Amino acid sequence: MTYSATHALNQACIMIAVIAAALFPALASAELWSAVDDRQMRSDVELLADYGVIRGPIATWPINWSQLRGALELADVTQLPSYVRDAHLRLSRLAPNSQLSRNRLSYELDVAGTNEQAIIRGYGAQSRGDYDSQARVLANFGGTYLSLSVGLQDENFGSDITFDNTYIAQQFGNWIAYAGTVERWWGPGWTSSLIFSTSARPQPQIGIRRNEPDPFTSKWLRWIGPWSLDIFVSRQDEDTGLFDNDLIAGIRLEIQPIRGMSIGFTRGIQLCGEDRPCGFSTWTDALIAIGDRDNTGTLDEPGNQMAGVTFRYGSRLGKLAYSLFLDSAAEDEDGTILSVFSVLYGARLSGPWGDSGARWEAILEYSDTLANRSLSGPNRPNITYQNFIYSDGWRYRGRSLGASQDNDTRLISLSGHLTDTKNRFYRLTYHYAEFNSDGTGPHTISLNAETINILEGETIWPTRFGDVRGEVRLQDDEPNTPDTSSFAGAIEISYQLRF
Repeated sequence: MTYSATHALNQACIMIAVIAAALFPALASAELWSAVDDRQMRSDVELLADYGVIRGPIATWPINWSQLRGALELADVTQLPSYVRDAHLRLSRLAPNSQLSRNRLSYELDVAGTNEQAIIRGYGAQSRGDYDSQARVLANFGGTYLSLSVGLQDENFGSDITFDNTYIAQQFGNWIAYAGTVERWWGPGWTSSLIFSTSARPQPQIGIRRNEPDPFTSKWLRWIGPWSLDIFVSRQDEDTGLFDNDLIAGIRLEIQPIRGMSIGFTRGIQLCGEDRPCGFSTWTDALIAIGDRDNTGTLDEPGNQMAGVTFRYGSRLGKLAYSLFLDSAAEDEDGTILSVFSVLYGARLSGPWGDSGARWEAILEYSDTLANRSLSGPNRPNITYQNFIYSDGWRYRGRSLGASQDNDTRLISLSGHLTDTKNRFYRLTYHYAEFNSDGTGPHTISLNAETINILEGETIWPTRFGDVRGEVRLQDDEPNTPDTSSFAGAIEISYQLRF
């Protein structure tokens, strides 16, 4: 797309949003579930969960607003510290009122630009290209939710126009059926999620998920506690040169058998595609995956699989809130689904900054996608996110579907967050990354081994006219620069408006 055409479409998106704002009153969001890129909102959710205000699994994003809204409305915040009360107030303002937003429209406008994309794409709203803009209209028609989005983004493999976060969802009972391009982050990590994250753009998909995580009433299953379930099938709508347009199926079950402790089970399956079998037996063999149903080492096996378990425990000590978490991802090697593991460990601590509602937060996270290196057994390079049937492996449009640092990478991240009394958010993050440790095989970040130190600083300022976000990134080396070290820096600016 030429610059003039891109500029014209960008202006058209803005004009659509402006005209819509003039025709319809400003209302609470008609969104069915939370955003998957708001660090401050996620921080508020985790803090309130650690204090027992929010109950139920909180490591499967997006989280349905019905789960959050119910907890917020029932909470007695009078005995909570001021910084926890402020988190409750911020989240309550974001939560759409189910009655006010029904049969109404709401709107969003996001515009972002950077001179260089971030290498590590963690949980947050970082630009996917040198420019990345989106205009969105949301509607709730009494149980039917609609999100229409059009965006402009370079680095999009052939087209600057995107329709990310466009979907239709229908609520029936305590279930939600949906179709569209929905983003997800399945796991408790902040810098990485090993099987499904927002590293890659969302794919066209259909799915079903539980609405509220109510426990079973049966005495035999009541011990599971609150539980959530999300199942989807997406299509990798790209030409890879071999078995194009394959399918990705995802299953995520998260339970909370003990207050504050959640355990998640994630399954990802890659199968079908042009000139590949995709019948009933293919799906049953992939789902059962026992013995010679899977891992035959030939093209007759159903496809590629990943599976893992996540754990999060959160509580408080006095006025401090803390959580411990882990994530795991196993490739389907050696005749079983669970083998050759990648791992992630982390800890989070939060507390008040003064007595007026401000707070600080510190997060330490370690991840290793070189299979088995951080566990027992020999290192298994070029296994994680790779597959002998699908040449691109566990990736979509040049990005990993799991951790953004891709395979064979050790990553240590330390982040500090500060939210002040005016709801301004500040973040400082240090990453130590050993990319592509053995220097061989496909890799979306660096084709050779690179060790890079990265420093990121971010601030988000809410204003009457929307949120302004700025980020600065500094690093002491660049990918694909063997035997040399070159300093690099980037600036990213974004603007978000909801009305």
